[in-house]
Amino acid sequence: MVDEKLLKEFAEPILEQLEKLQKKVGSDTILQIPKIRLMMDPSVDTLKLGDKEVDEEFLKALEEYIQEELEMMNEPTVLH
Repeated sequence: MVDEKLLKEFAEPILEQLEKLQKKVGSDTILQIPKIRLMMDPSVDTLKLGDKEVDEEFLKALEEYIQEELEMMNEPTVLH
């Protein structure tokens, strides 16, 4: 089970940087919501960031959480 609080802690700086990038580029130039992919070196089973362990399951949950947040921040434009 992945800790929701830990997910938010890791996702917040990533989402802040994506928001800065969007403001810099302008929302008119972004026609699609970006797709986020997080990967871990295949030779490593777990990463330790500070006192927290990050495994493949956590990365997958973090990726999904960030993607959901991006979709909520950016309403996609339907082009006809």
